[in-house]
Amino acid sequence: MTFWATSAYALNDPSEFMHGYELLKDSVLPAIEREIGVREKALKLSHVWKNVAGKISAADGTDNLISRIYENHENPFIISFSKQIDFLPMWNAYSNKGNGVCLCFNNNEYVFKNNEPSILNKLHAMEVTYGDVDDGIRCTIKELYKEYYQVYSGISDKQKREIKMMDYLIALIVVFSAYHKHKAYGYEQESRLVEFRPKDKKVHYRFGKNGQFIPYIEVMVKLKYLERVIVGPCADSDSVIREMKHQLAPYDITDIKPSSVPFREI
Repeated sequence: MTFWATSAYALNDPSEFMHGYELLKDSVLPAIEREIGVREKALKLSHVWKNVAGKISAADGTDNLISRIYENHENPFIISFSKQIDFLPMWNAYSNKGNGVCLCFNNNEYVFKNNEPSILNKLHAMEVTYGDVDDGIRCTIKELYKEYYQVYSGISDKQKREIKMMDYLIALIVVFSAYHKHKAYGYEQESRLVEFRPKDKKVHYRFGKNGQFIPYIEVMVKLKYLERVIVGPCADSDSVIREMKHQLAPYDITDIKPSSVPFREI
């Protein structure tokens, strides 16, 4: 199946990406540097962020680093899943008020787990954290930082070192911001399939409900990992089930049932 992985800047949470960006800058990154023992100011990614990368443009008041990440599509592209199955708030929010379907996948190929540092430049799945920073995502950022520090601290040329540090800083930002959200969204129990976009992957665009221009990339998810389908409480379940059974029969997907949620659109 072809999924559309949406830019982190264009999701329904208006604080998406920036929430994690500010949290990483203000508290998480400086704390990790203290733990690792990065003492020389010039070798601290937080120092590069504050003094080189994240300065505010006098012309329009924007953060220069954010502008670079957005313009170069260095931000993460996201496909969202939820542990909540047949859940009324999700039907309301994401399926045209119960007129859609819930696709239930297993995670045999994309294991939803934390604490894996080697997650850049490939499709990767991990659980979203909300509010306070949990040990999983914090450990991931710490291990990545340690790995990067060993590389760039050995570069004697200042200009080359700062370029490398900038690349690593952006990597940490997109990883952390992709998997950390505002606590108000905690009820979704979200897991994400994230593409840290390879440079050669084409960015497409679609129009949102309010006419906004939404960037996305295409990601293939194997249909064999689709286990069952739940038809929304407001959909014509008989006709939807009949047609979906016909379409999915070649893949031996027969577990297609109506929602058990008592709900109707009024």
